[in-house]
Parts: sequence; structure tokens; C-alpha cells
Amino acid sequence: MSESTDLHGLTGAHRKAVAEELWHAWQVERRAAAVITGVSGIGKTDRLVRPLVARARARGGLALHVEVPQAALSTDEELKSLVIQELRDCADEQLVSVCEQRSTFAEVAREVFRRGGLLVVDEFQRLLEPGSALPIAAWRNVFGRLGTRVADEGCLWLVSNREVSADWTEPFHQAFLTAPASVDEQIQMVLDALGTTDPDGQFPVARRIEVARRLGGNPRALRLLGNLLRTHVLDDMLGPAQATPEGPVDPALVAALERQLVRRAAEGLTPKASVLLEALTVLPDPAPWGLIAAVAGSDSAGLSEELQSRYLLGAKGSRYDIHPAVRETLGPKLRAQEVAFREAHLRAGRWHARALGLALNRSTRDADIALRLSGARFHLLQANAPDELNTSLLPLQEYIVSTFGWSARTPTSTYERDGVISLLEAFLIKPGPAAVEFTYAKLLRARDLPGDAALALPHAQRSMQDQDFSHPWVLWIKLVRSVEGSEAAVVAAQTAVKKVAPEKNLFSVYQFLGACLANLGRPAQAVGILVAGAAIAKGSEQRLAEQAIFCAASTGDLQLLQKVREDISQCGNFVLQVALADVIVLEQKGLWAQAAALAAGLRVEYPHYIHLCNHEVVSHLGAANPEAAQNAMAKYPNTFRAEARSGIQWLISMVATQCNDYATAAKHYSIYTDGTTAPATLNGVQAALLREWDHRIGTTGEANPGLVAPILPKALTGLEQDMCRPQFGPPVLPQHHASTHSVTQSKSNALSVLAIATEWQSGRGGLSTLNRNLCLAFVRQGARVVCVVEPGSGPSINEEGVTVFAPISTPGQEPHEALTRRPELPAGFTPDIIIGHGRVTGPAASVLATDHFPQARRLHFVHMAPDEIEWLKGGREDDAGQRAEERTRIELELARNAARVVTIGPRLQGRFLRDLDAEGLPSPVRLDPGFDRQSGVPRQPPLGQPWAVLTMGRMEDANIKGLDIAAQAMGKVVRKARVAQNLELIVRGAPKGSGDETREQILEWAAAPGLEVLVRPYTVDPTRLEADLRRASLLLMPSRAEGFGLVGLEAIIAGTPVLISEESGLGQLLKEILSKEQAARHVVPITRDVAVDAESWANAIEAALMDRESTFKRAEELAMTLSEQRTWSSAIAGLIAELELPLNAKA
Repeated sequence: MSESTDLHGLTGAHRKAVAEELWHAWQVERRAAAVITGVSGIGKTDRLVRPLVARARARGGLALHVEVPQAALSTDEELKSLVIQELRDCADEQLVSVCEQRSTFAEVAREVFRRGGLLVVDEFQRLLEPGSALPIAAWRNVFGRLGTRVADEGCLWLVSNREVSADWTEPFHQAFLTAPASVDEQIQMVLDALGTTDPDGQFPVARRIEVARRLGGNPRALRLLGNLLRTHVLDDMLGPAQATPEGPVDPALVAALERQLVRRAAEGLTPKASVLLEALTVLPDPAPWGLIAAVAGSDSAGLSEELQSRYLLGAKGSRYDIHPAVRETLGPKLRAQEVAFREAHLRAGRWHARALGLALNRSTRDADIALRLSGARFHLLQANAPDELNTSLLPLQEYIVSTFGWSARTPTSTYERDGVISLLEAFLIKPGPAAVEFTYAKLLRARDLPGDAALALPHAQRSMQDQDFSHPWVLWIKLVRSVEGSEAAVVAAQTAVKKVAPEKNLFSVYQFLGACLANLGRPAQAVGILVAGAAIAKGSEQRLAEQAIFCAASTGDLQLLQKVREDISQCGNFVLQVALADVIVLEQKGLWAQAAALAAGLRVEYPHYIHLCNHEVVSHLGAANPEAAQNAMAKYPNTFRAEARSGIQWLISMVATQCNDYATAAKHYSIYTDGTTAPATLNGVQAALLREWDHRIGTTGEANPGLVAPILPKALTGLEQDMCRPQFGPPVLPQHHASTHSVTQSKSNALSVLAIATEWQSGRGGLSTLNRNLCLAFVRQGARVVCVVEPGSGPSINEEGVTVFAPISTPGQEPHEALTRRPELPAGFTPDIIIGHGRVTGPAASVLATDHFPQARRLHFVHMAPDEIEWLKGGREDDAGQRAEERTRIELELARNAARVVTIGPRLQGRFLRDLDAEGLPSPVRLDPGFDRQSGVPRQPPLGQPWAVLTMGRMEDANIKGLDIAAQAMGKVVRKARVAQNLELIVRGAPKGSGDETREQILEWAAAPGLEVLVRPYTVDPTRLEADLRRASLLLMPSRAEGFGLVGLEAIIAGTPVLISEESGLGQLLKEILSKEQAARHVVPITRDVAVDAESWANAIEAALMDRESTFKRAEELAMTLSEQRTWSSAIAGLIAELELPLNAKA
């Protein structure tokens, strides 16, 4: 028998070649794993994997095929259960018995591999991180270890319709399935499915090429068409003949045609079959026949045969599933029928509940329990039947306590976490076991949606009753702080210290209590509490003593520091900490050389105490001896982990700046900032490091710069004195405050800046806004600034110290051409810096610098990346690729003779760092716009109805701005109807005269009659824009590509809640500054798959609107954090430092 003859159902040369390569990799090369990728519908499962699984079984081998479940409570438990069910179907009871004793999916998989089995894990994309090609961290480790295990005769295949990281899968065999390349092959797929004696009559030859190309060669759509042609006429399904498409077909069009085919197939069904087909859309995964029958009710066999005959329902081994397009097409129709939707879910949920009871009667270790529990939870909650779910859970108390109690596994994904939350919510309708109450409260806090902390608080209170270990108490204290504030958390923690046993992590209660007091600006009280805790706690009490030392040192109060040293020395247990305090006391006195010598001597006796190591290095820096600091660092007892936000990485980078070692400084700065590209000069790196020390807020578990160096030496800052900054306090370095230099500098020697812009106000969007803020920021830092604008854009004025000059226009001359003429400048003003913006005013700035002010340094500011955005602009007659290259080339040529390129935010810096390096040009300087606020008055949710959700920007580029994503997401929110209020989507920025057309398009995208849509024209009127932000309950910025996103910045400053695209500079900046959990509240992924993105954004919008009060509170916290972390004064200070040009330019 040849290798290919037993691959039934597998056609096409490419597909057969991929199949044989997979088989060879397993059977001959003994590869441990393979990854199979290809777009949805390409035939990976039905036309590649299943024939190979069938071959393996026909040859007497063990081959199992499971899918990652969609609505799992525990993906690990449910994958394990699915594998065991497959083994049952294969009648391998001996292996079933072995696997039921194993605890995890990985252990079960290894049993399969030991027997030479093939294990296929399909729908693997469900385990990828949102917007990433990497698996979720926990699964990255599980499958990484399985894929690199010691060779055996088994094999793991992962099947995904999304790309999987090539770096992660490097040890795996790689298989990529493409659509049939040959039109003949595509046509043959239709004919094979048609299987008729009259193919020419039902699939006319004249239309075959056109139809195959319109369907994009998608095997699933082609097979569906072939099956339907048995009973339908081609023109009825796809309409009359059209022009044959040339080139690639938009996948969205193919998906739309596939949904159209499904609708046509469903039209001819009997009424009962039609009802059943709609009902089956509630099942998220392939289902056993019993579940299909339960949803169908009577005559399930006859009705299912009718659906299978039309390719709408298919068998997958022992399970059944509807065609994927059925769920997309008919699912919304069923959701709109409240009674039918609820009834379908009730039938499914009750079937799972009955099966759950049977499984529990067999054994609490029965593999079916996890699957049935997940199914009952999902369907009964969808049916709005929590009481019925609670009843079904009552017999499961022992199982639930053991699974979701004190030692519950951490969910591997947000989907798992949310599923467990919904299950425990139903289980805890009445107060339950303390361990389960704890897990529920812990998961709510981890989810951290608006209102979750308040919901979790009473459950945390119940969990700590009669407990004397720290975990429930610390959780309760943290929730009290979130809901009631730090003062209330202090009271709660003072209660907890009396309840937790000293040997059961009492230190963690004192640690949090000390942090709360420090955050409240009461460091002396915090120090006293920490020292008292150090004397009482048993276990990790040294950490409390260290926290007390660092807290005291950061205040600059020498007496307080010395008191801490005396208090801990009397306890007798803190020899290392006393030694550390002695070093820091010398630092506090400014005796840096003595501190370094003492630390070096103590390290001989205590070589492994990391804090002494750090402070020897810091003290050498304070003594202006960077070489000694570098030598001390070389003697560290351990290698350094490449860990983001680690104070040691910050310290290594700072030492390197003092040793003129740019490569090391840049490397460790990038590690510290989690991959952010370092500034291009040593001065720039040092300025960025100082900004981190001055702005980073202290958090438990993070050894940030202020913890490593609570006293910053004047040798690093150039100031007249050392600086101390409490980690919860505001910035203290003068360069991070406005008007630092204006007090000390005269106009005659101030830096002179000439900015070239099209306008002073913001009539043309973000570029003008940023230029105005930039000019004003330079003035506040003591510079003299002139801004030249186009004739006719506005009058020549003086605004807040900026001289705005509009030249007189010349008849016949274009306005932008006037910018190249030598401007009339104030007396004594000769520019030191000339600023041009992109290809808009960059050419004029270049001419001025070359022809009129050759001594000036020209800065070329980049605001957008043509290579990203030109592809997303629709309705243009010229070629997008050619346009993108031409516009990128203009930017690069303007960069060539500039003193430096300045990019706005992290996204543009990354792209132009690559492009400038390829041209042999210096790296760009990064400038993050400031979040300075005029008023600190917290916003309250707007009064009245409907609640407004706002999106703003120039909507002639609606595709770039993601307007379709916003509209579809809002439609989903309205259809789900979980937000109790009427909603209105306000779109500000429509081109003049396009309001009606834009509104109709939005309504079509949203497909939700209950959504109100208001389209407003683009405006530069600040009064109108501010009113828009004040009336909005939420601002959306779902851009597919955005250089920065000043619209989002302005909303944040205004205190309006925001959801920001991950594919924007602003989104990336938020992810840099905020913790992962904080960033997730405000930054939403964009995958370029509209269906996926609309669902993600809908979930985020819904979460924000379901508790507006909490959402606005978080918006205020975000604005406060960013106003401290990123100011215009620190932006200008960083820019000047990197340019190595003092503001006192003429001195």
C-alpha cells in the first residue's frame, strides 16, 4: 500500500505533501511535536488531520483528536477529560484507568505518548494570548515541555487558525496549509462534494472559475457550495455571474459569501429542523449525541439527518458540530428571540446537570465532572437560571471545595477566570465555605472590573472568619483599601495584626500596613509599625526591618533613620539590617566615600547580602567613582535576571552611563523598561533613568529605583545637594517641574526655538495640537519661542510667551510656500533650534535651516508612519504601496540632514529606529507628550440619558480609526442588553457633508436598532470638543494603526474614561507606565480580525459602563498617575539632555 492511498478524503498535491511530511516527521524522524497552521476554513481538520488520524488507527495505532474548549472552567481539567473520553471511544479501558489517576492534562498526554500515540489538540489558537502569537504563559510552559520531551514514539500536533510564534515552535515540525493554488483543484473540490451525474447542469462550466475565485479558494466554502448545489440553483445562492476577481480576495468577502450560502441552505429546511439548527448555535463546542438529542427534543434522529444532508451539521468522531458559519449567521437571530434562546440553553444546561449527577455517583475523580460542570455553568447562566445552577451544585460541595478552595489552581486565562467567577457566584448565593469565599473574592479582585472590589469585599470578610493565617486577611485589607481608601485599610490592617499568628505570614500584614501609612504621607508612623512588626513576626521579619530602613531613608530625616537603626539593633535578630542602616546613615550625611568603604568591608563578612552590594555601588557613584562602582557590581554574588522594573537593572544602566559605556547602559535600560528602546545618547539614557527614579511609585514586590537608591547622590544629578524622595511622593528633581529655568535665566541668553507649523490652533488635527503644546512647554522651561504659520491660518499673536508669526501671502503663491521665506523675527532672536513636522512642514524647516539659519540645529519631528497607515486608507486611486514608500522616503530624506529626528511616543520610535539605522542615520530621540492637567477636580459620570460613548478624529480615514470596530462593538453591547441604560454612539469628525452617509454606515455595522447614533462634523472649536468629552461616559480609540493618539491623551487629561487601541503609541505608552493589570483596564488589543476585535471591545465597553462610578474613579486615578509620570517639563528636559544642549544656550 502506498503512503497516500490510505488517506481517504485528502485531495490536492499540496495537501498530500503536507500530510506525508507530517507523517514522516512523526513516524520516521520521531519528532516530538508539530504545529499545523492555516486560516479558518482551509481544511486543516477535516481534510488533513482527520485522514491522518484515520490512517494511524487503521494501522493499529493510538490516535486521539481533541479541541480546546471555548467556555472552560479549567482548560487543564477539561482537556484531560476530553482525552479520556477519546480513549473510551477507542475502547482502551486500561489506559483510561491509568489516565483517570493522573492529575493534569500534561500527565495524561505523556501516558499517550509512552504508548506511541498521536495526540491532536485542535483550535489551539484559543490558548494564544490576545493579539499575540505566543501561547498563554501557563500553556506556553506545558506545551513547550511536551514538545521538547525526550524522544518517544508518540507525537503532539497543535492545530491553529492563527499564526503561532516561530521562536516558541522552533523545536516543532512546522506545517502550513494554504488554499488550493490551482483553480482546477478548487473547482474539483466543488465537484467532489456535488457528486452528481449532471455536474455541468448544476455547476455550469462558464461560471466555475469566477465562483472559485470569489470564494477565495477556501475549501470549507467550496465544499459547502458543492453540497448545496445538489438541491439549490447556483444563481439563487450566489446571484448572477459577475466579473472574475483578479488577485487576492478579501477574506471578509469570502466569509460574507459563506454566510450567504448558509442562509440559503437553511431556507429550505422543515420548520422543526430550522428551529433545531438555530437552537444548536448555543453549543460552543462539538457535542455528544445525547446533548444534540436533548436540545432537539423529539425526532432528533430525523431532524439531524436533514441538517447533515445539507452540510449544516457534521460528525466529528463521536461528536457533532454545526457549520461554523451557522453560528455566525443564525446565532444573533436566536439571541433576539428571548424565549427560544433561554429554552435552548435550559435544555443543554439540564442535560449537563443530569450528566454531572451521574459522573459524581461514579467517582469524585470521574473525568466527566469537569466537562459537565463547565457545561451546566455556561448554559444555565446563559438561560438566566442561577437558582437552578445552584441546585445542581449542592451535591458537589466536596468537589467544589477541593477544586476551588484554599489551594485552588490559578486560572490559565481570563476566560477560565471569568468562568470560575460565574460558577462560584451561583454556588455562593448563600454564604459558603470560607475557602470558596476566599477564592471567589480573590478572582474578583484579579478581574478588577468596575465594581468587582465592592462585590468581593463581603466574601473576603466571610473568608477570614476563624482563620489565623495571613492570606484571607491580606486579601480583605487590600479590598478595603480599593473600596474605602487607605485610611480604612489602616484600620483593617490593625485588626488583622491581632488575628494572624506570628508564624503564619504575619509579616505580610505589617508590610501592607506600613505601605498604607507611607502612602498616606505618614512615614514616621509607618516606620514605627514596621519595626514593631519585625519584633513580633516569625518568618521574613528581616524584610520588615529593611522596609523600615528604606522608608526612613527616603524622608531625608537623619534622626528617624538613626532611631530605626537603634530599634532594630536591640532586637538582636537583625545583624545584616543594622549593617545596612549604618551604610545608609553615612549616605544620608553625604559621606559617600566612607559609606562605600564601610559597605565594601561588610561585604567581606556578608558577601551574599544583596542590599549591601547595591549600596556599595550607589555609594561609589555618590563618591564620583564610577569605576569602583563597576568593580563592585562585578562582585555581586548572583547573576542578574533580565527582569523588567528591577531596580538592579536600573542601577547597572546608571553605572554604565557614568562609565561612558553606552551599549551596556542602553541594554539594561531596555531590560528595565521591558523592551523600550533606549535614548540614543548617554545623556538621554541618564535623563530617562533619573525620570524613572523621580516618578516611579512604590509597589509591593517591586524593587524600584527609589528602593535601591532612596538617597540620590548629587554626583548623578549635578545639583548642589543629594535628593531624597518618598516612593509614594511627587517628583523632587527640579527638571521635572515647570518653569525650572525661567527663574534663573535672562531673555538674552535663553535658548531660541523656531517652530514651523501650518497653523497655531488645531484645525488640521493632532500635529497642530502637539506643536502648540511643545512651543508652550519650551517657554515654560525658559526658552524664547517663535512659531511661524501659514498665511491665512490666523493672526500674528503672542500667546503665553510664544510669538506666533503669520507671513503676508503673495498672490499666486501657495500658503505652504510662504513658510520657506525668512520670517520677521523679534529683535535679538537667532534660532538655536528649528523644528519641522513630518512631510508637512519639514521641507520648509529644512530650507530655512540651510538657506537662512545654517548655525541652527534642525529637529525633524515624526508624527506618523506611512508604511502603516497608507494601506488602511480606502478610496484612493493610486497604489497604496507606492504611496507609502514615497512618503516614507520623504521622511527619511528630511531626516538625513537634520540634527536629529524626534519621534512622538514609543511606537514611532521603534519603527524609525529600524528605518534610520538602515539608512546609516542616528537613532531617533523619543518624546512622550505631557499629561499636564489644569484642574485636579475629579470628574463625575454625566447626568441624563442616553449614555454617550464617544469616538473622535478625522473620519475620512474611518478604517484607520477603527470606526467599524467601534460600531460593531457598540451593537454587541446593545444586543446583549446587560447595560441597563440607553446608549448613544457619538462620532465627532465626519467630513463636511458626509454625516448622513456616515450614520447609515455605522447603523449597518452596528446591526442594533436600539443603538442611537449621532454624527458630528470635524471641528477645532475647543469649547465643543471639551463639551463632547464632558458629556461622554467613555471614549473609544480603536485605531488599527496610530502613531500616538492625542485624542486619547486629551480625554485622559479631561478625566473621561478611555479604551485605547494596543496598536497606538498611546496604548504602548500606557502599557509601559502602568502595571499589567492597570493597563488591561484601558488598553484593548487589535488583531485585524474585525469579529475578534468587535467582541473584545464590546466586552471592554460593557465592563466600563456597568459600573460608571468605579470607571470614572479609575479614570481619575489614571489621569493623576500620568500627570505625575509624564509632564511636558520632563519631556523638554529629556529632549534637551539628549541633544546635549543646555537651555542656557548662549552661556
